[in-house]
Amino acid sequence: MIVYLQGEWLIVGVIKKCADYDVSDKIGFPTFARTYPPATRVVKPVISLLLHYNWRRFTLIHGSSHKHKEIAAKLLERAEQENITLNGDEEYKEPHLPLTTGNPFPGIVERTFVDTRGNDAMLIILRDERQIYVFLGGINGIVDIMTNLHDRGLLDTGEYIVIYVDNTIFDPSEPLRYFKHSLGVNLNSLEYPMV
Repeated sequence: MIVYLQGEWLIVGVIKKCADYDVSDKIGFPTFARTYPPATRVVKPVISLLLHYNWRRFTLIHGSSHKHKEIAAKLLERAEQENITLNGDEEYKEPHLPLTTGNPFPGIVERTFVDTRGNDAMLIILRDERQIYVFLGGINGIVDIMTNLHDRGLLDTGEYIVIYVDNTIFDPSEPLRYFKHSLGVNLNSLEYPMV
């Protein structure tokens, strides 16, 4: 609401970390400036990666937050423009707190799993293709889905690939942040070289 008023009164608005794509519209928000790019900035690199490797099908898994839904919508829009097929669109509830909200990922993997090891019909359809997951979500989510895929042995052959979109700015003081959940130890007490 404040951004709308700034535009009406011609007051310049500078907000440090607004990732919402809607305020990028300079007609609707002529006086708004940001120091942080919109969350949807990740769409173009993901599509470029899919096209580079000629991966023409993917399954989208995203969290229920506004940010992840917004990125998912833009990603699907751009994928359609590039004739990239969506195999499935799975959403999980955020925040994902494994010990309190349960783990939705075994069910998601079960629904999207393609058995490429024994089904001749599927081998014909998927010849020279991989099962690609694009994951939009937090660290707990990516750790849990990767653990589930690993436990099923789906990452062993290279037939399953996960593209994880981390929409945060890298913090060199915390290089092990992706392993906190899986290690179950206080990583702040560990010594590791700074990058």
